[in-house]
Amino acid sequence: MSDLILKLSPSPRSTHSPHQSVEPKRDVVEMSGDPAPSLAVDISDHSIEVMQMTTEQEVLRFGRTDLPKGVVQGGVIEKPDTLAQQLERTIEAMRPNLPKGGHRPKKAVTCLPETVTYSRAFQVPQMMSESQLVGRVYHELTTSVPYESTELVWDVRHEPWGSGEYVICVAAPAAIVDVYQNVFSKLDIRDLSIESALLSLARSLGLVRSNVTPQSLSLILDAGAHTMDIGVFTSNGLLLGSYSIPFGAETLIREMAVRSNMSAAQVRDVWVGSGVTGGGAISSSLISQMLTPSMEKIRRIIEHSQGQHEVECTEIILVGGMSLTPGISEYFDSALSIRTRVGEPLKQIVHRNLLGSRQAVLYAQVIGLGLVSSSEKTSEVNLAHTEESSDPPEGASSLRAKLFNLLTSGG
Repeated sequence: MSDLILKLSPSPRSTHSPHQSVEPKRDVVEMSGDPAPSLAVDISDHSIEVMQMTTEQEVLRFGRTDLPKGVVQGGVIEKPDTLAQQLERTIEAMRPNLPKGGHRPKKAVTCLPETVTYSRAFQVPQMMSESQLVGRVYHELTTSVPYESTELVWDVRHEPWGSGEYVICVAAPAAIVDVYQNVFSKLDIRDLSIESALLSLARSLGLVRSNVTPQSLSLILDAGAHTMDIGVFTSNGLLLGSYSIPFGAETLIREMAVRSNMSAAQVRDVWVGSGVTGGGAISSSLISQMLTPSMEKIRRIIEHSQGQHEVECTEIILVGGMSLTPGISEYFDSALSIRTRVGEPLKQIVHRNLLGSRQAVLYAQVIGLGLVSSSEKTSEVNLAHTEESSDPPEGASSLRAKLFNLLTSGG
């Protein structure tokens, strides 16, 4: 991959349930490989998951903690001090325990959800000049993100693809990224990589990057409590587009509770137990009616992607809490006429029994982060920034320098 990386470093900013740690089963199998120097940390609105792998991509340690309500909302850290305390407790409670007298890693890899990131991917002719490429990237970034360029942290990469080049640009509000970095710095973790959640998921679900001409598209659908985050990928792992639909399991439950005159708790029991077939006052037709608007949005995303790239979408991979709902993959399969399956992230790692398998799909995000933390590879994009600077990074190529100057000056 070409070394086209751009990170803006803005000025530093001032910055419902009791804590409970889940202790997974101990893995008594002898490990091969050395402990990875980095921790993989997945922070969601509801929980923290921490994983350490060996350099041979074996799960060495794992920990999980449920977060009190309101600590993180929509991917935005609202209570950084509380989150830092919970993260430290989760690391200390990892099983098996860190060796006595040992030092915990000072490096970490984490990610931001699609609700707070902006991704653009496109193809350019191979013969495009440097100045033309700079202009195209600048246009894509500044016209697709509702922020001034000086308010954002960016990362841009490009590499050969077919007869041209593939370019991916990811941005996030610097104020949000600052808080993530401050939380990790409270734990003396200052070497931090922050990537896009969808890129991490693709890694854990086996969408392996290659230079082979893509023959089809795959859609990753992370269906959570409040949103459906969608990534359209080529069969060889290139992200072509990302989308977020403000609808999830909790939205569905609230709406069905109103329609059926049942409590949310009663509806949740039906949804978790019977899934799309429903039960009692919750009929399958009511559930289908609630899901139809989101299905239509997903259909339009698929049709747009197929038309734009002239390649057929052949599979949908479900992850997130809603993927555990009985009958949900069959429902998507029937509604969209595309083969749908639940993701299997455990296939990408060794000594999986440390995690268990009952709800393995919920570990997809942290496994994707763990796969990069356990190797010498770097994240595809890294939104973390470490120093304030008004100049291009030392040793930057002329291409990177031109982009840096354009974005920091606002054009």
